[in-house]
Amino acid sequence: MSFLGSLFKNPKYQAGDPRKPEEIADPDVIISPNTQLPNRIPPGQTRTRKWPVLNAHGTPEIELGSWSFEADGLVAHP
Repeated sequence: MSFLGSLFKNPKYQAGDPRKPEEIADPDVIISPNTQLPNRIPPGQTRTRKWPVLNAHGTPEIELGSWSFEADGLVAHP
């Protein structure tokens, strides 16, 4: 299966439009008054129906035998 094929079958992908605030009947859900605004998206931004793909190539392979990690600098215990 291709990467894009798996993306569109992903349950996190929003296939339709989001529900309108008046369609949510759960009393425990807090709905901001900002959801009622006609133009909620800031200038220069667009609405997405999916999570952004930050790395389409996966995790790089690392040789753990030669890999090390060190935390130093402004830390209490390097």
